[in-house]
Amino acid sequence: MLGVLPAGRQARAACTPDRAGLLGAHVRAACARVQRCRVQVLFEEEVRRLCDTFEQQFHYSVFFAYQRLREQEIRNIMWIAECVAQDQKIRINDGIVFLF
Repeated sequence: MLGVLPAGRQARAACTPDRAGLLGAHVRAACARVQRCRVQVLFEEEVRRLCDTFEQQFHYSVFFAYQRLREQEIRNIMWIAECVAQDQKIRINDGIVFLF
């Protein structure tokens, strides 16, 4: 366990501001992809839970779930519209969270 820590310190020390400028664009792009994946997973999990709400006994949370699913549908439509407007039709399926 102790052998891992010095290697981590060396890796952290290697990320000096000089090297950060060279790798900055690639690092920012990678972080954006990771962040996008996290957001996508959170949206998918939310949709899964909201859909499960309709499986249970009738109560007021069904109305909340319906509203949130409609908001997700609007986000999907906005994503498709932005992809078409930017001529990125290949990426349409990257941002859509399927409701059912």
